[in-house]
Amino acid sequence: MLIEILLTLIIITVLVLSYLERKDLNNRLMARSLKELREHTDKDEKNDIEPEDDDTIPLEDAQDLIQEEMNG
Repeated sequence: MLIEILLTLIIITVLVLSYLERKDLNNRLMARSLKELREHTDKDEKNDIEPEDDDTIPLEDAQDLIQEEMNG
């Protein structure tokens, strides 16, 4: 019984994902021009990665600190 439910969920998931992919491919194939293709294609989200902290330690200094902590 549990296996049947699990397999049914897997099949439904695969069907939904394939439908979404087919829909996107149809939009791309049916575009008349590059402009129309760009209008119907999802745009990537802006990358909002914050810059790294400025208090980074060079690799050699970090290795020296680790050696000092290990040796006491």
